[in-house]
Formats: sequence, structure tokens, C-alpha cells
Amino acid sequence: MTRTRRWVLIVAALAAVAVVAVGIAVVLRAVPDHRIAFLVDGSAGGDVNAVRAAVGAAAGNTGDRDALALREFGGECGTGDTTRELVGARTGNKQKINDAMGTVESAGQPALLDGVLAAIGDFDRRYPFRGRLTNRIIVIAHHGTDACHADQAAVSAQIGERIRDSGVDLDFRFVGFQVPEAEQDGFTLLAGAAGAGTPVFPQTPDALAAVLDQLTVPELPEASEITLPAPPDPTAGWTAYASADQGYSLRYPPGWTSEECRLDPSFNHWLAERADLIPECVPTDFIYYRVWVRTGEASGPIDTPDADFYTGIEVSEVTTASGARGQRSSATVLPSEFTGAQGPGDRVIDYTFDGGGTRYTLSLAIYQNEANADRLLADFDLMVMNTFRIGG
Repeated sequence: MTRTRRWVLIVAALAAVAVVAVGIAVVLRAVPDHRIAFLVDGSAGGDVNAVRAAVGAAAGNTGDRDALALREFGGECGTGDTTRELVGARTGNKQKINDAMGTVESAGQPALLDGVLAAIGDFDRRYPFRGRLTNRIIVIAHHGTDACHADQAAVSAQIGERIRDSGVDLDFRFVGFQVPEAEQDGFTLLAGAAGAGTPVFPQTPDALAAVLDQLTVPELPEASEITLPAPPDPTAGWTAYASADQGYSLRYPPGWTSEECRLDPSFNHWLAERADLIPECVPTDFIYYRVWVRTGEASGPIDTPDADFYTGIEVSEVTTASGARGQRSSATVLPSEFTGAQGPGDRVIDYTFDGGGTRYTLSLAIYQNEANADRLLADFDLMVMNTFRIGG
């Protein structure tokens, strides 16, 4: 072999190595650091505007080498159209995610299982490339259960089996935005099946945005649980009241009047924005009041409004911020011979709690056609749900 031919072969070999090296570099460059898939609940009943804003903002805060994808779930069960990939996984997808979120509507049933299984399937293929460091699926739901499958335990088992079969080290995060309390246990069960740990349950748009910001920056150290920002307390400047002998405390709006009425063995506590709505301390139930707090022996079931005297009756179970569990009822007085403390058309809201052998009843009366009815009801709900505490 001549010297010239030998040099030609060496140069060709070096060129081939260079081409291979460039190819490897291009492939490595195409592999994202993190691959993040947003799986969004598009079924009916949620605050879709808050989710759109939070997901769009979170996508905008991700790294330039992160591959983002977007899928939604929700539709009519059994139709085969209960989940859709809106944006495939790619780097440079920030604006696409934001734009696609604008197409998510609040309609159909929450087909959570179909969405999760499809999101796992999106990672089955070798391309788009999986993340070099993280492959994360963030589930954002406003329902805690799957409407298309009655057996939620079976749903959880199927999710766990599908993850194991995928062979991909998937990092799930479950976010239950305004998920009803009655559905949170089911959502926690699903999250556990996906190996996601305890879900986060933000209740406000700001809290949702803060959670998604933390979950879309995987390179930052994460605590075992996401810490939600404390929302501002709308009752922080209210006046404190406590009754040591009756065992409860609360706060009421500034400028309101508070008076006790003790008529052995009964105890009455009246609150109102005007002094003329504070009743005289007399032994009768036929009184007008704004807010009436009364205590008695906790015995028997909690009463509900009588349909003979009330219309528009709504009854629900509640838990206050301090953990007191009880019942909330709302009803409107019917025209009848019996009106009690209210007249026809007046609205009455009662909260009732049992604790330490005592039954606590907090009542609000809103008189017919009051201009500030919404404000009064909002303040009363805050008074009870945010500040009422059994035990002082």
C-alpha cells in the first residue's frame, strides 16, 4: 500500500469518526433534561380558567431543555373519546402548552383512569426522547374519582400494573384542585397506586399556581410534601369573642355588636351589625335576630328544616377550619300561620356542631329582599367556617 493511499484511508476513518461523534452529540443534545407531561381534568364542574392560567404559567417557568407535553381527560364514558393528547412532548413547547390550554373546556365526565393510562403510554415509545434526569406526569384534577368505573380500588390496581409493565421510571405527582373532601380519600388511593405519595389539595388559584411552580422545576430539591402558601385570612382584623363556661370562641366583623343573654338554664349569644337587631333578653323564641348562637345538650340527631314551613331546603355536612364537624342547613320561610322568628320569604341558615356533650347552633336570618344579603351570608360563613372553635 502506498503512503498516499494509507493517508487517504486514515483521513476517511477520521472523517467517519467525526460524523459519528457529531451524530451522537446531536442525539444527546436532543435528549431533554426533564420530560414533564401535564394531565389536565377537562370534565365538567371545575374552575377551568384557574387551571389554564396555572398550567400556562408553570410551563413558562420550565427550563429551555425540558420537554413538555399536554394531555386532557374527560368525556362521555364508553365512547372511546375520553382523553386527548393536545401537545406532544418536545423542547420549546412553552407557548404551545399555553395556547393549547385555551382549548380545554369544562365538559363531560372525569375519566381519570383513561387519562392516566394514556399518559403512561405516551412514554412507551423511545421517541420523543425520555428525560435524562426526570420523567414526570403531573395530574391536575378537580374530581377525586373516576366516573367511568365504579370500583375505585380496581382503578388503582390497574394504574399500578400499567406503570410496572411500562418499564419506565415515571415520577407521578397528583394535584387535587378544589377536590371535594368526600372524594379526597379516593384521589389519595389513586396517587398511592401511582407511587406519587400524598396528593396536594390546593383550594385557591394562587395556591394551585404555587404548587405547579414547585412541581415543574424538578432540579430544585423537593420536600417530601409540597407546602401550600397560606392564603390571606379575611377575618384577621375581626373582633375576638370567647365564652369560657360555654366552651367556644369565634370572631365577628368589626363594628358589629355582641351581647350575651343568660336565662337559666339557657344561654344565648346575639351578634348583629346594628344594635336594633339585638333582641331583648326575654324567654321566647319569637324574636328577630341577625346571628344567634345558642347552646344545649347534645342529644338525638340534628334537626333539619321542616318542609311544612320551609322551601329551598339544602343540608350538607361541614368541617370548620378548626376541625369541628357538623351540619349546615339553608331554607326559606314559606307563607304560613307559623313563622317563628322570621316572616315569609326570609332566609335562615343554621350551623350545628356537637362537642363535649354540648350542641352548638349558630343561626343567621336574612330578611326578604335585603340589599346586602350576599355580604351578610359571606361574613356569616367566614365567621363559622374560619373562626368558630369548640374548646375556646
